[in-house]
Amino acid sequence: MIIINITKESFPTSKLNPTKKTSLSITEPGTYILQEDIIVGSSSAGDKCNFLDFDRQVGPPPFHFGVWSIISIECDDVILDLNRYKLAMTNNFAMQQRFFSLIELANQPFIKGVAGFTADIKPANNITIKNGELTNSSHHCIHGNLNKNVYLENLRISDFEIAGIAINTGYNINIKNTKINGTSTKIKVLATFAMIQDLKDSLKEILNSEKYSEYHKLAQQYLTHEVLEHILDNPGNDDYNITINPMVDDNQVLDGNLFGIYFNNVFSVNELTSSGKKTNKINLDNVSIKNIIGNIQEVIGISHNDVCYKDNKGYLIRWDYIFNKDGHIKNMRSKSDKARLYLVKLQLFCLKVFTNKTTVLEQIINYNDLNSTVNTDKTNIDMDVYSIGGTDARGHIAKGNFGLRIDGASDVNINNVHIHNVKNYGEKGIYSEKTVYSEYPIGLDYNCNKVYKGNGVTGLSLSHCDDVNITDSKICKCTSYNGFVMGFGLFNNTYKCNINNLEINDLQVKNDFETEYPNLKPTVYNGFIDPTSYYNTIVLCDNKEIEDVDKYNKLLYNCGECDKLHKLDK
Repeated sequence: MIIINITKESFPTSKLNPTKKTSLSITEPGTYILQEDIIVGSSSAGDKCNFLDFDRQVGPPPFHFGVWSIISIECDDVILDLNRYKLAMTNNFAMQQRFFSLIELANQPFIKGVAGFTADIKPANNITIKNGELTNSSHHCIHGNLNKNVYLENLRISDFEIAGIAINTGYNINIKNTKINGTSTKIKVLATFAMIQDLKDSLKEILNSEKYSEYHKLAQQYLTHEVLEHILDNPGNDDYNITINPMVDDNQVLDGNLFGIYFNNVFSVNELTSSGKKTNKINLDNVSIKNIIGNIQEVIGISHNDVCYKDNKGYLIRWDYIFNKDGHIKNMRSKSDKARLYLVKLQLFCLKVFTNKTTVLEQIINYNDLNSTVNTDKTNIDMDVYSIGGTDARGHIAKGNFGLRIDGASDVNINNVHIHNVKNYGEKGIYSEKTVYSEYPIGLDYNCNKVYKGNGVTGLSLSHCDDVNITDSKICKCTSYNGFVMGFGLFNNTYKCNINNLEINDLQVKNDFETEYPNLKPTVYNGFIDPTSYYNTIVLCDNKEIEDVDKYNKLLYNCGECDKLHKLDK
């Protein structure tokens, strides 16, 4: 096996832009050893001094969302020794490039046919990553799909915006002696900024192709419009309050779902898994997951014939950009409303150009005329469109924040894992008559699909899992401002789960109100076992109440006075 040292000089010149650097693709088995910190940034976003100049670099697939990693491991049998150095994005680049993983365990982030990726994925197997720091990523620190035999050891992971580690449909995934030290608290922009960047890239694609020559004049008008130019020049500080991420407790945290560590048996970022072939062999030993803090913001979309309108890049066309709460069309008198109308027109224009789709919104909006206003004679009922909520800006179901989430797994061993300070500032859900929320967790309410869950917190979530062993672990200081808090949850036919010596402390909800759909009364559950999960044995460190909906599980605690096991209060 070859041994290769990695320095800044190891990174190739980009084929998309010969003045920039790009990801290091590891395509040969061997041991790769980092010899210095690798910080990637963007001169066009304002970075100076000691960094590798990546920039966003949007191109044909697989780069239609820009450059997506610092290092991609694209073959089997690789040891990546960070050698006590670190991989990181600069703050400017993290804001500019909103889709990124510091390390990708494949030749592309998604399988063929998902999110516009057109090539076959080549997952990396028999991989070890060890001995260093991964910090400041606009999405994940380590991300993979279909990987087998992965060993992550002695890592410090922090300042990510989606998940520290996320692997879909893996086999034999091992994490040891690793600290997940928190999500980013310096995110200046909302998800709308990523949408606007992607729309700008769509306009450039139109202008660079003769295929779309009939649209060139209009695309140029959109590209040079003052609203687009102003927002791109002032991300997180625009005059229209479109991209500004509000401060919470002196921090700016993500407006979407967050995970410390996330394993899934399917390629999905939506529901808790309830079926499908399971991932086998997940082992965590001596792992801490701390400070997973978010402020989930529900986005209300527009539904027609049970289809939620999205643009060509998959972003929702937003209800509040066009309609008032009562369904009447806004008069668009303010500067901010006019800016939002421009963005809707741009979304409709790009949708038409790239997909040849139209919407009933064209009854009131003329996207061929940037100066026209809206026809206010109609209401949403006249057009048969309705508000629909419960999602983020891309229509992903708002699920809340998780310390450790495992979906669809068998043979799971968790030892000495500490989950600490998972927090969600998310507001109450917004009432919308047509919204049907996720039914999970089953049993949370008799009418679960009417309950918004995006503002909830779950320390440890096991869904559709079996043969799970958890020993000597802690879940503490988990907080929701307007939703439920669960120390642990067993969902969707999770069975043969043995939890021994689990300590749960300091779970809290901040606000108190009575149930009024779509919001339940904020409630703390030390543990929640839904009615489909059974034959599980839970042993806590002390006597705490567990919600066992159908009571098919053994619930015990260690008595400190007599050193014996007793039944928990239920």
